[in-house]
Amino acid sequence: MRFKEIENFSESKAIIGFNPSKTKDWDAALSQGEEQSETYNSADYLAFKSIYLESRNNFLYSKEYGLDSCLSTRIRHGALKNHLRSVFEKLDLLTSKYKDRYKDNEIWGAQLNYFPEINHQVQFVLRKFSREIDEFTTYIVDHLIQIQTERTAENKDGLFAFFTNDEVLFEYYRKYKQLFTSIDATIDLILSSLTNHTLLELQGKIDKHFSKVIPKKYHEIIDEAIQSLRELNLPSQCQLLPFLIKSNTDIQNELISVSDWFYLNTTNSTSLLSIKTIVEATVELTNQINPNYIITPQININCDDIELTGSSSLLFVFNILLNNIIQHSHLGPDKINITIDFDLVEEKYIRVTTSNNVSKSHDFSPNLCKLTKIKELWNDHSNIDRSNKEGESGFDKIKRILLYETYSKSDRFDFYLDKDTMSIMLFFPYEQFSSND
Repeated sequence: MRFKEIENFSESKAIIGFNPSKTKDWDAALSQGEEQSETYNSADYLAFKSIYLESRNNFLYSKEYGLDSCLSTRIRHGALKNHLRSVFEKLDLLTSKYKDRYKDNEIWGAQLNYFPEINHQVQFVLRKFSREIDEFTTYIVDHLIQIQTERTAENKDGLFAFFTNDEVLFEYYRKYKQLFTSIDATIDLILSSLTNHTLLELQGKIDKHFSKVIPKKYHEIIDEAIQSLRELNLPSQCQLLPFLIKSNTDIQNELISVSDWFYLNTTNSTSLLSIKTIVEATVELTNQINPNYIITPQININCDDIELTGSSSLLFVFNILLNNIIQHSHLGPDKINITIDFDLVEEKYIRVTTSNNVSKSHDFSPNLCKLTKIKELWNDHSNIDRSNKEGESGFDKIKRILLYETYSKSDRFDFYLDKDTMSIMLFFPYEQFSSND
């Protein structure tokens, strides 16, 4: 409304506005009186500029539906890093850190058991290889899969560039201002332009990075390791070099697959799947990105007379829960047991309980403190933007998905630790979780 008033008034009288993006000699401007104001300082353009910047900010950073929240929940929170690392883990090429040092690779150490001097040098190469792969993979997640605007200088390498300036924005305003006839028309036009920029211009940039730029860096790391190992005269029975060569092809194929994640889906339809299908797909996904930690949860749907369905976005909820179990149970892959139970509670909720055994020797009191805080704040949505931050347990991300993607959040959350079993309970509204509604 302010914009339309200024626009109508400025047709008969030029109005000078304050544009913080441009320096101006105000004494000279005021002495010009009725003369036409500078283009970028016209009040109608500046009123539009504030509308555009607020719309862009919502498109990018809305805590409910913004691009940054989507990237964080679906890609940055473990998924991308685990997918890329799993390529090398499947070939037994990476080890994990203990404190600040990567551990020796036991697989290749066993093959080189009778060649201690060669094994010592091989372990040095593989520790260096593990560190460089992890550092570059972390760089992709923390620096490339970020949003750039003129206000986020810290994300200078981010692939999601949404820059604008007065030259670009004024040209856009001049071209389309006759279409700014109402609030809905204006906002729709701005959001459509941002969507098209994401689909057309950014997609090409992302595809190029995942097909050429990123594979090139991985190839350099792999090739350096291969060259170092070729100087060691490895015994013929050692398959380390062939596995490294294979990893080069595998990571390129995985990157091509990952690039498909970034196609913006503009449909507003929500496809429903059977809950068993969603959980089974999640298990398969979790095992793909944790190849050295294969899980086989037991799924119990204890309400046979009800056909349970859910949005495909629930896959990300269950993936977070399963990854939490892998990371926080402090048990090896051959010792963990997981059950997922679905129960009708109070004719009001479908309770989903994920239970797993945990190490008896580990102190889980810090975990219980965090879960207690999560339970206390479960119905407090004022800081839902915490879901954009990486790390921790991912429950803020779960809450955001349930609130704004699946529309299935209820007012209850619970947990318990009984001897050596940890259980997490989510409660879904029965009406929204059952296809019988």
